[in-house]
Amino acid sequence: MNDAFMFALVSAFGYGVTTIIYKAASRSIDPLTLSLVVSGATTLTLALTWFFGKWHGWATFSDERGFLIASSGGVIAGISLAAYVLSIAWGDAGMASTVRNLSFLVTFVLSVLLFAESLTWSKVVGVIAAIISLFLLSK
Repeated sequence: MNDAFMFALVSAFGYGVTTIIYKAASRSIDPLTLSLVVSGATTLTLALTWFFGKWHGWATFSDERGFLIASSGGVIAGISLAAYVLSIAWGDAGMASTVRNLSFLVTFVLSVLLFAESLTWSKVVGVIAAIISLFLLSK
């Protein structure tokens, strides 16, 4: 198992747990405040990791294009987080998580189109199987 896959597993676990945390928190605070608190805590966590980790250094801000692309990703992530938390607060957490996890389709298509990542029959079959499993889980 390589490092990329292990980090992906940690991410999957974290997103699974945070769905439950968001649902519990949405019973006490409104969903948009919850999104703001989550974003602030995420920013603090990542800033400390960046500062104290091996990635720190102001040279990382020298590429204006990368900074703009990352900033646009942050805006999209903020909107997505708010929509996700609203979905969890107003509906079923399992449904919200299942639908949100359809994001892999967007990622899959864009990675093939924008980054020329390989498109193989096994990947296509895997995507179809994942869609079927998500559909079944949402019932």
